[in-house]
Amino acid sequence: MLQSPAKHYDFLPDGYEDIFVAVQAPVEIMADKLLAFLASSKCVRSRDIWDLAWLDQKNTKVDISLVHKKLYDFRENALQQKLASMILRVPEVVSNQSFLDEMKRVLPLQTFERTLGRSQFSSYLSDTVTRLLVEVQTNLGEAPESERFRMSFMNEPVPLKTGWIDPRLQAQAGPVGLCGGIDFLTD
Repeated sequence: MLQSPAKHYDFLPDGYEDIFVAVQAPVEIMADKLLAFLASSKCVRSRDIWDLAWLDQKNTKVDISLVHKKLYDFRENALQQKLASMILRVPEVVSNQSFLDEMKRVLPLQTFERTLGRSQFSSYLSDTVTRLLVEVQTNLGEAPESERFRMSFMNEPVPLKTGWIDPRLQAQAGPVGLCGGIDFLTD
């Protein structure tokens, strides 16, 4: 998606209306944030939680097919287990003092007081992010047909019904290997 910086920065001098910068669409940002949140389960990034709720407030929908495509970028294993774990952890993360301290550092004071400064907002934030994760968990299922049998390139994980094969493991297995009862070919 292309957008002019003049749209959001009215102080720019004349001529910037003709300059366009490539930006991600909100639905793509949502997919990235969901997967980044799951990928950072050891050290949760507070801003991702805030951004997911903000995108939801802007009526950005979760595009499951885009989440599937983005899985190649994140190279996530055991996604259903990570979803289940994070769904249970969201309320704890949102109510944690370190989350509040981090958000107080990045948000303007008035925004913090209007939102996280009120106890009800933590419940709203937790419920919203949990609902988004449950939506992904419910609808993720198997990869679309077009993605399920995609031929991989070198140094790219190979999708299998049971998970992912890391390229380093492919090299150890040789040109043809067996994993979980499913044959795969390497490049």
